[in-house]
Amino acid sequence: MTLEYVRLTIEAEINSTQRTGVFEWAPAAEGAGVISGGIRTGTIVESGGQAALALLSRLSDQVEARGQAIRVSGGGQLAFQLEAETPTTGTKPNGDTFQWGSDPDPTVGPNAHTATGADKEAQQAVLLTYLSRSDGDSFTPATLEFFEYSSNGFLDPLSVALEDPEVSIVNDDPTAADISMTAVSVLDLEQALTQRQRQP
Repeated sequence: MTLEYVRLTIEAEINSTQRTGVFEWAPAAEGAGVISGGIRTGTIVESGGQAALALLSRLSDQVEARGQAIRVSGGGQLAFQLEAETPTTGTKPNGDTFQWGSDPDPTVGPNAHTATGADKEAQQAVLLTYLSRSDGDSFTPATLEFFEYSSNGFLDPLSVALEDPEVSIVNDDPTAADISMTAVSVLDLEQALTQRQRQP
């Protein structure tokens, strides 16, 4: 069965401890959830360092060095515009509370690294904390999962960079904060390096 909701996983150092934040929400919570997909084409990385470009092209068959630029083979990068609401006390199809941060247990927080089942102000603060303290680069990308892009779907979860994230509290909505961001697929260099090292 495919994943029926959105799961975004972000690694970040919070209070001198490395944390894994899992943020889950319904893709159409009260009509407010939107996932719009598209393709970005053209130059992905530009650099004057030929050694760096050559290394990237050797790490993955998806990457090709062309002069001063790196291009990803195929049509381009997947990009998803995510619009949603924080789930607060909302539940998944199996009845569990949507996780929001490092712990799925609502009784653990809210605190600096988890706010499962908490109010919109706490969930806004925790998500922004992870976003601001995550490296968010190709060595530690976020992971996006939904529908077929999941461990039980026919496509792999996506390694993504997050662009222009916003978490807004709207006065006329007493229950949830609004989420908006663009998730762009990236090459996971940590994974590529590990696979390269295992090759004979």
